[in-house]
Amino acid sequence: MACRRFVVALTAAIGMLVLIAKASTDTGVTDPDDPGSGLEESAGAPRVRWGDTLFYGSKGLQYQSKSSDTDLWLGLRFQSRFDDNPGDIRSADDIVDDDSGLDMRRARIKGGGDLFRDWLHIYAEYDYPSRALLDLRLTVSLTEQLNLRVGQWKSEFNRERVDSSGKQQLVERSIVNSWFTIDRQQGVALSQRFAKGTSADTRVYLEYLSGQGRGAEFDDESGLWLGRVMWNPAGRELPYSQSSLQRYDSPVPSLAIAMVDGETPYALFV
Repeated sequence: MACRRFVVALTAAIGMLVLIAKASTDTGVTDPDDPGSGLEESAGAPRVRWGDTLFYGSKGLQYQSKSSDTDLWLGLRFQSRFDDNPGDIRSADDIVDDDSGLDMRRARIKGGGDLFRDWLHIYAEYDYPSRALLDLRLTVSLTEQLNLRVGQWKSEFNRERVDSSGKQQLVERSIVNSWFTIDRQQGVALSQRFAKGTSADTRVYLEYLSGQGRGAEFDDESGLWLGRVMWNPAGRELPYSQSSLQRYDSPVPSLAIAMVDGETPYALFV
């Protein structure tokens, strides 16, 4: 089954590469660190246009309305892995000799962007191998620096977990990662950035989560409060990514402290 999924994924990926190869020299790129952001025109990424509103860009199929701020994209992501020790390793006891295997780790359809207004952002992500709706969220920009979010997403508790595996470069998440992960679950959140661009640049997160994990709803028996304070001494926010393929003109440090408290039937989330 895994090999069959890999063949399907590889065929689709080849088709996408062919489409890119035929692209014109016009460009369309998005903010790589915010999958729910709007689309911005820039140089460097090829695209194919179909009329004035529909084109193929850096994240897949993209739509830009001429009569509103609607700015949406739809894309696919495939990730396979050959492993001589298959399975999720969370302790030393899990490291055993086993048959090697080729696994389709991720085959996802995702999309999002600005809906009707540039302050209303949506994002959704579905994973085919696990048959799971991973993300479904709505973010409202109340001001330039204050955001309200509702839905299901990766809560901002552990940077290592929030970082997408698609942005890792020959790096796996650590074994201790699971014990410091709240992960995807339903919730409501506020985030505020203060003193942007200064040495006191700080972002604060306050979230209330279901405590039930991915796909489960709120109930009277659980609920988690999460707080996170992130200081950016250089006045710039460090992107959520475990890789950096560009050269920065100066260091971009980030220091954060986070806590979570409440009631949940689970000892960890994955």
